[in-house]
Amino acid sequence: MRNVHSVYMHYAWSEPSVCHIFTRECERKSILHNTGRRIDKRPFRRGDLWILGFLLLRLAVGPTLAAHGTQKLFGWFDGPGLSTTGQFFTVLGFPPGRRHALMAGLGEMISGVLLAAGLATPAAAAVVVSVMLVAAVTAHNGKGFFAQKGGYEYEFVLAVGALTLAFTGPGSLSIDALVGFSWSGISWGIAALLAGLVGGGTALLEWRKTPAQQPATDHVGGKLVSR
Repeated sequence: MRNVHSVYMHYAWSEPSVCHIFTRECERKSILHNTGRRIDKRPFRRGDLWILGFLLLRLAVGPTLAAHGTQKLFGWFDGPGLSTTGQFFTVLGFPPGRRHALMAGLGEMISGVLLAAGLATPAAAAVVVSVMLVAAVTAHNGKGFFAQKGGYEYEFVLAVGALTLAFTGPGSLSIDALVGFSWSGISWGIAALLAGLVGGGTALLEWRKTPAQQPATDHVGGKLVSR
């Protein structure tokens, strides 16, 4: 008779992880039937915590990005809206400002929704890296790392969080897992990083650093414009 631990591990990794959380009793009965032995009845095991960890990371990074995108595009959550954000982008050195503001807002909103849903995760991560790279180099240029001094701390955390999901995958509680996409691992993570760097670098080629940016401002028309 095979060892119950090996039977459990085979079952656990060959079945959708969502089964671990919502059909625990079914899993226990299946292994009991196959081995004649009872297994640990703890409500959560290490694999479950990984799943929940991926979900929490997605729900932290994704909605945060999406909310910032809607601030730029629609003025939601007391945001500046597209016109004011466009003025900021012009001052920042990205004319025409409205077009660049639209691209940045859409990038944040769409990538945030995709990350939260766990859909096309490496592509979403690449967009996040691209947008955050541009923001760090331009809006936070020369301000150091920490956000309290206007640094790129916020952009760094979001970019790394999104990129982490490209390497690990979004977890089993995601649309990618539901439809059978396994877009994760070293190759997908590196591809997302490279795509983000290329996308951000391409956008930076259009950046026109002007004296009007010194000192760089985060306020236009009395409203805070945050990238």
